[in-house]
Amino acid sequence: MIVDGKTAELLGSTREALSPEETCTAWFSRIKPEAVASVPVSVGKTQQGLMDENTCLRIHPTKGGRYVRCGGTAEKADGGFVHRGCHDDVDARIREKLKKEEAARRQEEQLAKP
Repeated sequence: MIVDGKTAELLGSTREALSPEETCTAWFSRIKPEAVASVPVSVGKTQQGLMDENTCLRIHPTKGGRYVRCGGTAEKADGGFVHRGCHDDVDARIREKLKKEEAARRQEEQLAKP
């Protein structure tokens, strides 16, 4: 796996620090276990020629759990696939959304009490 500087940063590394194999291992192994099942589904869609996005919680080596959105497509090449897309740190947006959803849920609970 060869990544750009932004993706390497999201992995907690630099482009030069890891080999392509180490980058691939780091990319997959840092996905939180509860989010792992959604990733092959998204990858499979891209390998069918579709564009797909996936937002999941990953473990950054210094920042801890961070929500990252991955999106892209894939094309067949040399007996495998070349995936092209982008990764973005969406942690603040997702955490704010979850906070608002929790506040709304609590408000509904309060309103439902006799």
